[in-house]
Amino acid sequence: MNFDMTVVTALRKWFGWQFTASDRYLSNPDVGRKKNDVLFATGLRLTFAK
Repeated sequence: MNFDMTVVTALRKWFGWQFTASDRYLSNPDVGRKKNDVLFATGLRLTFAK
């Protein structure tokens, strides 16, 4: 099962902030492996437009 979510907030017309959360669930992992793999990421967004 996979779950992905992204939220973007515009701070200015050309500038924004982004947050992403991702979860990967494996019901039958290999021996010694975890069932969940979770990732959180954040960043700045620049928009180049005419």
